[in-house]
Amino acid sequence: GAVASVTAVTADASAGEGKGAADLVSVLDAARGDRLVEGRWCVAGGNPKVSGNSFDTVLCDYLVGSMDGFTPFEQDRVFGELKSYCAPGALVHVVGLSPVYALMGGDAYAKLSEGEKLVVDTARLRDACILLAAHRPYREYPPAWIIRSLRNHGFEVLDPWKSYGVIWKHATVKRQLDVARRKLPYFTDEG
Repeated sequence: GAVASVTAVTADASAGEGKGAADLVSVLDAARGDRLVEGRWCVAGGNPKVSGNSFDTVLCDYLVGSMDGFTPFEQDRVFGELKSYCAPGALVHVVGLSPVYALMGGDAYAKLSEGEKLVVDTARLRDACILLAAHRPYREYPPAWIIRSLRNHGFEVLDPWKSYGVIWKHATVKRQLDVARRKLPYFTDEG
């Protein structure tokens, strides 16, 4: 049937945890009961207030990868916490990227096309700049880790697991280079 309502849960942009989603409130239908819930995931007790709710469909959009930038070392717990918000039989969609770093070592990198090498090198440069700025990069997790974690927390993983290729356009590469460029002012020269 139709969607009864949407509850969008995201990080609070004022907490420095991401961009937030205030710019997307206009697509929610308040008359239907849609709402945006923001929280401070990095602060104890700051999680978004969605207790008492259970959801039939949950979309985790780049959740696990972004956690490394804001709540590192908690990724192994997220699906357990998420389970408590799922109605019986809920459908959970997990969206993320396979780590680009899997393509960096030896033979794997050598087999890449020039375009693929550009994408991998851009990701490496972006993350190097983030680290040199003393900030934390996002770290994506491979599908095998995600599947194992979902199963460990009692979720049934549908087979076949669906994977879709990511298309890196010129604009995508440029955005990654812009991230690297924005980190330059944070570099310090102790020498």
